[in-house]
Amino acid sequence: MNDRLTEYSTLVDIAGFNVAILLFNDPETREHLLSCEDWIRWFEFINGKVSKLFLPSNLEEIVIAESSDVGRILKARNKRFHRKHDLILQKLGRRCQCFKGILHRRYRWTSEEYFDERKTIQAFVQDQQLDLAFRFTLACENALEDNIVQFWEQMPQTLKNCFYQNDLPYKVIYWVKLLLISEDSTYKNPAVNLREHVSRTLQSFKENPSLKSSFEKQHPREWKYHPEMIRKIEHVPGINRRWFRDPAAYHDRSCQVELSGSRTRTSQNGPSMTNNGRGKSHSSKWSFVFSMLTPNFGWPSKLLMDFAGRLRERNFASKHLMDLTKCVRSLFRERKFASKHLLDLTKCVRSLFRERNLTNLLFDIPSRIQSRWRNYDSIGLS
Repeated sequence: MNDRLTEYSTLVDIAGFNVAILLFNDPETREHLLSCEDWIRWFEFINGKVSKLFLPSNLEEIVIAESSDVGRILKARNKRFHRKHDLILQKLGRRCQCFKGILHRRYRWTSEEYFDERKTIQAFVQDQQLDLAFRFTLACENALEDNIVQFWEQMPQTLKNCFYQNDLPYKVIYWVKLLLISEDSTYKNPAVNLREHVSRTLQSFKENPSLKSSFEKQHPREWKYHPEMIRKIEHVPGINRRWFRDPAAYHDRSCQVELSGSRTRTSQNGPSMTNNGRGKSHSSKWSFVFSMLTPNFGWPSKLLMDFAGRLRERNFASKHLMDLTKCVRSLFRERKFASKHLLDLTKCVRSLFRERNLTNLLFDIPSRIQSRWRNYDSIGLS
């Protein structure tokens, strides 16, 4: 919201206001404003600065008065942005001093002498001296679509992982979820870039408000089971097909392990599992598709968390996990994964284990994956 400073009636008033704004471009003025808590001392400091400008007496009085108002507003705004900066980085588990002790020259004023908060935020977002996570958060809260996509593409995967949580502002969660959907869809259709996927998905939401409403309310774990989304999966661009319970129509069966029972069988489609040997397959209900693991330089932790949860639910025996290991190794050979991709996967798995307090499971994928799978027995997963 914009703050009205004063009603201006003459060009002299407007000139006095503009001179007051220019005073704050002086680093000494900004530093004094930050350090000075006594407004009497601040008034004396401004008097000294204005007297050196050799202005006409009537204009000098206006500049002094306006400088006091501008200083008050700048200090209040600066404290507010400092609090926002510290709160966001605290939730993300990051430390940064990029905002400390700095009164930015990024505050903007309209021609009608209002404080223009949106232009100020846009200036902050474009300031490369500020932390990328903070700039991304500001962009999300103000729906700056171009900046949001740009920052997301610039982020390393470790920073993206910090945003996979519910304890963030609502608008940030909304955009992160939308970006994850659009980002994953680019792997299915590489010809369309992330920005185009985001735009298409937003357009789909405009055409179908009920779809957007469901998207906003539901967690991704719930969203993937949304019946309306399942019906529209072929028609709504930018939706992550990997989140759905039955991905049989979209995956490569040669790289599938069906997590649905306690006894295994092998078919021409690869290793799979049946329910206690009764011949009933549950692939349509619970299947984990390894073809979704493409060398994308960023392994989604949610995918691995879902997989770990299904392991717990199904109480896998060691030999089932060995079959799973064979399938993973086969996938690695088919995909010709580079060591860098495997290292990314290793880091993601280790991060998952730290979150789940599985400290005794530190994978070295793929060279020691087979022996490490057996360690599930020691923590009660078999």
